Amino acid sequence: MGGLICSRQYTYETNIRRLLMDPKRYRNLDPDLRLLVQRCIAIDPLNRPRLEELMTLINAGAFNKSAADYGEAGQPGGRESDERLRDIVSTYMLSADV
Repeated sequence: MGGLICSRQYTYETNIRRLLMDPKRYRNLDPDLRLLVQRCIAIDPLNRPRLEELMTLINAGAFNKSAADYGEAGQPGGRESDERLRDIVSTYMLSADV
């Protein structure tokens, strides 16, 4: 499965499956999120979560985790802090060029 990874300076093609299957890469990626994405992009459709299960897992990940679950990254100024997440949503979703 190909995909694009973009930043403000660079865009390059990559293999999403290969990146997500190696836990040594992107060590800061939440393990529950990594597993969920791996299941969603499974080659065999029977290994993919059904919509009801997907919604349950997403809600659990979004509402049942605290800043402590993210360690240093969840603290004020960290990559997973509320202020940083608000900035990301504002910049890349609410103010995105369409």
